[in-house]
Amino acid sequence: MKNREYYINLLKVEQMMSDDNYQYLELCEFSKAEHLLHQGQILEYLYILVSGRIKSCRTTANGTTVLSAFSNPITVTGEVEFLNHHEVTNDVYALKNTVCFRISVAQYEDILLHDLIFMRYLARTLSNRLYPVSYTHLRAHETGRNLVCRLLLEKKKKKITFNIIIINLETKKNN
Repeated sequence: MKNREYYINLLKVEQMMSDDNYQYLELCEFSKAEHLLHQGQILEYLYILVSGRIKSCRTTANGTTVLSAFSNPITVTGEVEFLNHHEVTNDVYALKNTVCFRISVAQYEDILLHDLIFMRYLARTLSNRLYPVSYTHLRAHETGRNLVCRLLLEKKKKKITFNIIIINLETKKNN
């Protein structure tokens, strides 16, 4: 494991938080398959992945395990629960030896919530997660037949919208 200053500098490059708040971060290591968070627990720490890889998944009421995400450095974990004061929604564990910073929610929640740089960072990273959502993630319950029908309908709608735009452009040229 590299030293604390090396990892702090990685976070500073990302402009993650105000310089005064890096002092509250505690460096910790997780072995492969070790849990960072357990589904249903009260969030004690907010984690920032700086080395390694983690996996987030949840168990549904019927016992099915659903993959939520794989995360690589630099990633904050537990931010949704932190912002909404919810129980942890996913099991999060290390896929290989992993290094994280953690910060106590009980001790530093108020400081983090008033750190505009940190809040802007969370807003930016959360909004970036909304863009690459795949059809398979949103529609894991969908049958193959329904998937094909839905994609054909969406393609047809896009073609109609495209044709309307072309007609509007041609109308403006003629005027």
